[in-house]
Amino acid sequence: MRKTIYLIAFMTAVIFNSCTSDSSSVTPINESDLIGTWTLKLHTLNGSQIANSGEIYKFAENHNVRIAYPQDGNVFEYGTWSLTENKLLIHNNSANPEIEYMHLEILKLTATELTWQLQIPDEGLLIENFSR
Repeated sequence: MRKTIYLIAFMTAVIFNSCTSDSSSVTPINESDLIGTWTLKLHTLNGSQIANSGEIYKFAENHNVRIAYPQDGNVFEYGTWSLTENKLLIHNNSANPEIEYMHLEILKLTATELTWQLQIPDEGLLIENFSR
């Protein structure tokens, strides 16, 4: 009886260990896929859609970024960007010190679609969808 219990416990452990996937592995994103102009189409805060400001991000090969705000009279902000795996860091040189650095996690990047998320302290999870 004791051998049967040990055998069942061992088999259960083997089955669960062989079925788990490594969800912590991240597929690195190719920088060249990010380069270009992206227009904001939709953004949500904590799952609720919020007004679309129509922001336009232009990522250059030299790691400069220009952010345009058409609804605010084409106000521009400038900065630099870096990419590590799926983590995008934007250093906004012209922003106020509270949002000088944006730490974004890219959720999806295709030839025509970009989706990232940003955790905003005291506000929640912001998810933004862009297209080319």
